Amino acid sequence: MLADCYRRSKRVQAGDEIIILDSSHEANAGPWVRLAEETGAQVLWWRVSGTPPFSTSISDLQNLLSNKTKIVALPHVSNLLGEVVDVDAVVKAIRQGPA
Repeated sequence: MLADCYRRSKRVQAGDEIIILDSSHEANAGPWVRLAEETGAQVLWWRVSGTPPFSTSISDLQNLLSNKTKIVALPHVSNLLGEVVDVDAVVKAIRQGPA
């Protein structure tokens, strides 16, 4: 629903970037991927670590952020891993901007 609002408002355009946490449920990731496909925006995947405890890294997010970042999509709690994402730290990193 939110992705559809962005589509209608034309706030996401070709060349913009959408960062999606790869542990997101399809119901979260799918609409953003489709928005990128329709607008020419680029999807960047914020990857969960490949080793236990399979968690997110704020520094990995910071490395993805750029002046082209329009959206960062993530779950608060991953239904795949059960990880509770530190949303306060994510918001702080986004507000600080690119690394």
